[in-house]
Amino acid sequence: MRPHVVSVDRAGGLQRLSCDFEISNPGDDVLDMTGIVGKAFSAGGMLVAWNKVDNNGARPSVDVLARRHIDPKGTITVFNPFLFDAAVPIARVTYEFRLRGSGDDARTASREPRESRRRPVRAGRRRSRRDLRDPAASEVASGLPGPARRKP
Repeated sequence: MRPHVVSVDRAGGLQRLSCDFEISNPGDDVLDMTGIVGKAFSAGGMLVAWNKVDNNGARPSVDVLARRHIDPKGTITVFNPFLFDAAVPIARVTYEFRLRGSGDDARTASREPRESRRRPVRAGRRRSRRDLRDPAASEVASGLPGPARRKP
């Protein structure tokens, strides 16, 4: 897993872990990635979020990954496909990569993420002071009908 230090960026209740995975195939057969399972744990060890992408269904969710085939003696880089929806901070995350070649194989990676030092991501557009002074914009933003649309 790269980088060694995984950072957490928050957007509302979602937590995005900034990391990529480098998966290598030391064997002589082509490996296909059939799924990834991501589990997030709290500081007390409780499972707080569980996500997966796999090859089930007519439109497999694992298709979100750009490269899933690993050539013999080859290596691929896979981006983190998950946003974890957890109310508590994530203290540890574990990823399981399911691979299929001549036999089934699973590899795991585990890290303890740290809070990002970057500015937090905003969930929506921030209203300017100008928007707040304009009564029509304030009423539309609050879901109330505008003055022109009110019935006498």
